[in-house]
Amino acid sequence: MSTPLIRSADIAVLANVSRAAVTQWRKRHNDFPAPATGPDAGTPLFDRNEVEQWLIRSGRLAEQQDKITPTVVTETILGHLRASGMEDDGALAGAALVVEYLVRGIAENREFVGAAHALTGAPGLTRQPADVRAAGTAEDWLHTLTSQAPDIAPALDCLNAAQPETDTLLRAVSSAVAPLSIDKFLEVYDVLLLNDRRNTLIDPQPVSTFVAAMVECSGVFGDDSTVLDPAVGPGATLLALGIRHPSAHLIGVDISDGLAEIGLQRAILANRPIDIRVGNSLGNDPASQVLADVVVATPPWGLRDFGPDVDVHDPRWAFGRPSPRSDGIWLQHAIAHLADGGRAFVVTPRGELDRSGPPHALRQELLRQGAIEAVITLPGRLFSPYTAIETALWVLARPGQTIDKDRVLLIDVPTGGESETSVDGFSGVLAEYERWRTSADAGDTPYSIAAPVRDLLEPNTGLNPTTWIRRRDAPSPEETIESITTAHAAVTRSSSRPVEIAIPGFTPAGMVRRERLTSLPGVHLVRSRPTPSRENAGRTGAPLLTGRVLHEYRTTGVATPDQYVTDDQPAGVTTQPGDIVILGIARTNQPIAARFDLPGWVVAPQNYLVRIDSAAAATHDPDYLVTCINAAARTLPRTMDTVRVVPRNIEIPVVPRAEQQRIVRLNHDLADATTAAAEHLAQLQALTTLVETATGTGTISITS
Repeated sequence: MSTPLIRSADIAVLANVSRAAVTQWRKRHNDFPAPATGPDAGTPLFDRNEVEQWLIRSGRLAEQQDKITPTVVTETILGHLRASGMEDDGALAGAALVVEYLVRGIAENREFVGAAHALTGAPGLTRQPADVRAAGTAEDWLHTLTSQAPDIAPALDCLNAAQPETDTLLRAVSSAVAPLSIDKFLEVYDVLLLNDRRNTLIDPQPVSTFVAAMVECSGVFGDDSTVLDPAVGPGATLLALGIRHPSAHLIGVDISDGLAEIGLQRAILANRPIDIRVGNSLGNDPASQVLADVVVATPPWGLRDFGPDVDVHDPRWAFGRPSPRSDGIWLQHAIAHLADGGRAFVVTPRGELDRSGPPHALRQELLRQGAIEAVITLPGRLFSPYTAIETALWVLARPGQTIDKDRVLLIDVPTGGESETSVDGFSGVLAEYERWRTSADAGDTPYSIAAPVRDLLEPNTGLNPTTWIRRRDAPSPEETIESITTAHAAVTRSSSRPVEIAIPGFTPAGMVRRERLTSLPGVHLVRSRPTPSRENAGRTGAPLLTGRVLHEYRTTGVATPDQYVTDDQPAGVTTQPGDIVILGIARTNQPIAARFDLPGWVVAPQNYLVRIDSAAAATHDPDYLVTCINAAARTLPRTMDTVRVVPRNIEIPVVPRAEQQRIVRLNHDLADATTAAAEHLAQLQALTTLVETATGTGTISITS
């Protein structure tokens, strides 16, 4: 394993001093680390670990202490792992963190529980961390720790396998975490696991905290309760409960030795006792004799094969034979491990609530036997970056022991307001479940419903809360009929029917003279250029006429400003009634020009203002010019889905004023007819949707 090396310039950055200060340290302090490179090297390189330790000992990093967070420390450890070629080995870094945790804990006279309890007050291990490391090789003092507390050995096995690089890694990790209290080491390790390229799945903190809070609301959990996780992995949810309730008896099972090792490492860093057993929970279950007050599980989803030792005739599968790729086997396994009055909390993909075939048959049997107390759909992307699968939490009991045998509480975690990706976003759910548990009463909230079991047992139904909430909130047949009647009246109103258009007689125009817009007599082009210093002047300045505002004005006749500029603009750049505004950049096939009759607006950069003076008003109709400008935009070159407008290149057909007005009237009639047709079409579509929905859901029937 290579040692991370840094230059004097890097040391200066690390300590936030000048390079000259580093040079003076080297001259004045005999204990400053010697260069790791030979004397012939052009630029001396230093062992980063030694330099960091020296800076900490000498207090040169004191000003940086408040900036050192677990995330910053994690980045430092990741840098060491990358330099050492072990970037992907999160468990190895975890083992190094455990060693530093124990050594520093011993030096601080900490009291250990769980696997490390034998190290509390152990003779011969009360020296400072640096003294322990100086006492011999890494192999020597690792042996000392594990011989004194054999239960920690599985958490450190990967370090023994990494000899002779172990000592360098341990010193690197020790240097990185030196500014932190050992109580922060678990947080550091969890960030490391999230950066593990092997994607060691660890339940996100919002999920584990929410499930732990649900357990506490269940009314069956006490400080000395037994909690089982049959697919414990790194043990996020199990330890979340253990941290909140130190005397709880925690048992975890996992089929992977590697994940069990990580789970034990996290338990040591949390200083909590945990009984981790390795084996296939679904087969030769290592916890087969355990009946727990609480079962929590976020199992591996969609297993194709449960393992060769899984017996499909096992009594655990009392609700139906397990089906591959269905997560119902974990629901049955959790119920089988419940003590009398216990509760299980199992996270599965949301699709398990609606799947047909064996999953549907299993849901029906669980409902019939009264084993489902609640189902909660969780917000999306909670398990990102591992997966974007939407998930749900099942609350289960032994048959007939749910709080209400005739109803199931269904909750959809609300979105918006409080962040649904934090435990605060679940506050309404926790309150609703606690009310359900204490009084079997569920309020009529927008996100929860107590669905009757007899309704849930209907053919082709699922347990998705959203479906049942929508069904509850659907309008009554009388309300639906009233809505259809109202929509039909809107369709038949004369004001919304398509307008009849009288098309005038057309003849070929022959040769028509064309003039550039900027060459027309009495037509002036102004381009507004408010400088940055004049922008964002607050609501005391002049409103800025942007493309959004122009679109709003063109479609509704109302302009709502959202930006202002100072009102000391150059003369002539603010709008006057009858002006034409042209967008410099617009979407393809969208109008680029509109008449703007509101005074005092400043045209935004890249847009243009066209003004007709009073002498030319009898010659040029502004609405005619707008029609010609918009027509010219359809022929402009396109860049992707936009066009760039240069007004001086737009040519206008020169026709008499009377002809201009006839063209303008026809275009206005066509625009009115288009608006009326669009309104009529929208009303027809609304009526169609109402009738389709009402007939498709069986809400109404047609009698004649």
